[in-house]
Amino acid sequence: MSGVPLERRRQRLLKPGVVAKIFDVRPRTVIEWVRTGKLRGFQTPGGQHYRVCQSAVEALLRMDRPEVEALLRMDSPGKKAGLPDART
Repeated sequence: MSGVPLERRRQRLLKPGVVAKIFDVRPRTVIEWVRTGKLRGFQTPGGQHYRVCQSAVEALLRMDRPEVEALLRMDSPGKKAGLPDART
């Protein structure tokens, strides 16, 4: 844990799968939100896992749904605006 900043060690961290269930998206989508800075989180020191700050998720949950959707919308090839992510 020495490579993780102190502020990250003091707050509760969530796995992408947990966050994905909250927002009804795929875990991969949550990882992309973290990687693009749309959601506060980080990649673990080993580089194979991601964690999301619970406080960031709580802040989004306090926002109105249209604001959250606009903030987190992924602009990826083949994805039409306003449509939910395809399930695999």
